[in-house]
Amino acid sequence: VLREHLRSRYPAVSPIFYWKTREGNSYAKELHDDRSVKILAMFARRPKIIGDKEILHGKVNAELIAYAKAAMDFGIPTVAGFPAVRSIFGLYENPRIYWLGLNIPMQDDLYFTVNLSENDSSLVSERGKTVPTLSLTEIADLIDQEAQVHSWNDAVAHISKLRATQYRIESHFHFAWFGGYKPVYFLVSQD
Repeated sequence: VLREHLRSRYPAVSPIFYWKTREGNSYAKELHDDRSVKILAMFARRPKIIGDKEILHGKVNAELIAYAKAAMDFGIPTVAGFPAVRSIFGLYENPRIYWLGLNIPMQDDLYFTVNLSENDSSLVSERGKTVPTLSLTEIADLIDQEAQVHSWNDAVAHISKLRATQYRIESHFHFAWFGGYKPVYFLVSQD
């Protein structure tokens, strides 16, 4: 959904799940040496059902907010996508997706709910306040306004540094050698 919307504005958008041994290796650097890109990082958030099947629960972990702050130092805006589905098979039914900008002044986990039985329901924080969300057009505007243009080599260097930063972020959930959560990066060609 996000890629298709971005392709309506930009001629070339490539989503990648970055691996230093693939996109960051010497062959990729040589192959793409003349390319310039803007980068958007996107974290997927999984809905949870606790009790009432009409109420979905979601969470944006503090480490994702810390990641977004570090990413903005490199001119990489970060968002999260929360699909309003009860099961994985609901992803095939063109679900409503709530997009959250992660450059927010918080240091704690953000918990929220959404009521599926209400049309045009908003995300509601555990304090009862509406959680701001972004439209797809606003995400594209975020790329235009906040994402910096990077050479390919700088782009992969920044992503590698962000991965190293993420390993150092205090978290209760790190996989042995993979660190915490990994975003999908949308590379928006500037050539």
